[in-house]
Amino acid sequence: MALDRETTIVDMVDENDNIWNCTLNFSLNPTPNFKIGEGWELMVKARRIAEGARVVVGAPSVGMNLTLYFCVIHR
Repeated sequence: MALDRETTIVDMVDENDNIWNCTLNFSLNPTPNFKIGEGWELMVKARRIAEGARVVVGAPSVGMNLTLYFCVIHR
């Protein structure tokens, strides 16, 4: 998966082909990583995803990944 430090938005596509526009923030503390923001919270509420749920996230294998695909694993 490849993201540029200047990337500020990423589209999350769920198993129902709904597209969720999420903000993306790059952080160096404590280690370099990206934090998914606003749209993620909206998606979690709309999909009623509870703490502890299993979510699988995938990305195309080539190029920049401005679209991520996810699905919720139901127990």
